[in-house]
Amino acid sequence: MHPPVPLLTFTRPTADAMADVMMRRSFLSPASPIAAPRFAFINIDDATWVAWGAPLITPRNKIAALLARVAESKPAVIILDVDLAFRDEVNSENILKSFLSSYPAEAAPLVLVRSFEPASNASHSELRPTQFEPLTQQANVYWALPSFERDEDGVVRRWQLAAGTCDATAPVTVPSVQLQSAWLWLGKSRELLHTSLARLRPENCDVPAPDVHVKIDLFSDGHAIEINGNDPSSRIIYSIPWVPNAMIQGQLMPDGNFKVVVRNADTVSRIQPGNGIPGIAGTIAIIGGSFHDSGDWYRTPLGQMPGALVLINSIDALAQHGTPKAPALEKQL
Repeated sequence: MHPPVPLLTFTRPTADAMADVMMRRSFLSPASPIAAPRFAFINIDDATWVAWGAPLITPRNKIAALLARVAESKPAVIILDVDLAFRDEVNSENILKSFLSSYPAEAAPLVLVRSFEPASNASHSELRPTQFEPLTQQANVYWALPSFERDEDGVVRRWQLAAGTCDATAPVTVPSVQLQSAWLWLGKSRELLHTSLARLRPENCDVPAPDVHVKIDLFSDGHAIEINGNDPSSRIIYSIPWVPNAMIQGQLMPDGNFKVVVRNADTVSRIQPGNGIPGIAGTIAIIGGSFHDSGDWYRTPLGQMPGALVLINSIDALAQHGTPKAPALEKQL
């Protein structure tokens, strides 16, 4: 269960401080149930970054190799936590284009990242275009937003689970990476998510997205996923701290596996085709970076961690419990 969220009658900084302490005290609570998701972090670490020539842009041909090896390893879901809007050299991009355009229908669902660019008007931000959307029309390929909020003290405590925005001239709704990934883990359909998020879509690209509350009842125990709800529903409940240089992260689960396994990305990229990566089958596999110059490091209530681990914490909490809610008043008293 989520740690209880403090009463909203406290000021936000006070409530945040209380919630931070609760998370730091509860991340060593009993291990997750056996049905909880496990994760694999394919880590573009400092050693990988140096081995690849310290590039300014993550090489697209290396990404293609990583995706191919991970897909062969039979994970439940694959997440590429790399923004593809920024250009690489042409030959490298063509290798990734070829891989994505022929991504097998029987492979694990693949979640790719979109980002925002400044809007041409003041109504909202717009999705930054990439070269790859036209090549990814397969039913098992999804685009999503890595949407989190940094508080005034620089700590990431809250998520944005979906956004109504514009893609070129068309109004759309886009789920966050954590919502899309948890949704896939739970085995829910693309159509149900699309229908559930439809109320967030702006009428056109000249007006802001509507500020509406969306509640999706997915869990038999009364938990739900709430979007644009009250403050507790936007909080990230962290349970997995980052341990530098460790090949396992988080707790030992009842089935004998650790919550998160970490694999060096350079080693994975050089595995021969047809050879699976040990420990990846059945996991939610995230390809992302922890190298020092990635710019993808965040302060959290459990300390500094790379963006991939912020996603892992978010997906884990959302897939098991939905969004947090404040306990009943009598329980808080």
